[in-house]
Amino acid sequence: MGGHQEKNPFQNQKERLLKSRRVWKWRSMAGGSITVEAAYVMPVVIFVVFAVIYLAFYLHDYCVLQGAVDRTVQRADFYSNQVSDMEAGEIYYEAVNSRGVFYPILGDAFASDMEGPMLRVFEQGLGGRLFLYEVVSLQAEVDQYKIELSVNANRKIHLPIFGKAFYSFEDVSITGRCSTHRPAETVRFMEVVMDTASEIKGVGELKEKLEKFLKGD
Repeated sequence: MGGHQEKNPFQNQKERLLKSRRVWKWRSMAGGSITVEAAYVMPVVIFVVFAVIYLAFYLHDYCVLQGAVDRTVQRADFYSNQVSDMEAGEIYYEAVNSRGVFYPILGDAFASDMEGPMLRVFEQGLGGRLFLYEVVSLQAEVDQYKIELSVNANRKIHLPIFGKAFYSFEDVSITGRCSTHRPAETVRFMEVVMDTASEIKGVGELKEKLEKFLKGD
């Protein structure tokens, strides 16, 4: 048959058997190597995943607290300029005229009555939207010059591993403040002062000079 030599079937079977054994041995070694590497890698992957989730919840709670503080302070600033009910959102405009001329300087007891409504408005705005933290202290301070709200929150969910890794996130402290502005009261006060001064001799001329100076004449 032209020098063509057929292989022994038993030899072909032997070669296939040896080849399958080598493949099986290689797969066994590869599988064992992957198992060992996974034993080292998977804990790190799981830690990173939980760390990202934990940080996401932390940022959520921090933003919720900061937003509630800012909204409460801004609302208190608006209602502190009027005789009003901050919780109900009502302004009693008829009571504005009953204020004295020296109200911007002396103030009155109404500002101190806003501290309680501020705390309640903050709690309503918070609405139980925190996941990791809980508010442990809340303090408001209101006078005729400034409004301030301070909030302290502690972590209520403690994980054995993450507790040490994220120790700096144990407490959250946020303070919101603003200066009160009462332009209407200032204008009323200055009008009374100018009207009173106009009755004094020589003050009228001084007023005219001041007006010319302000106008740049």
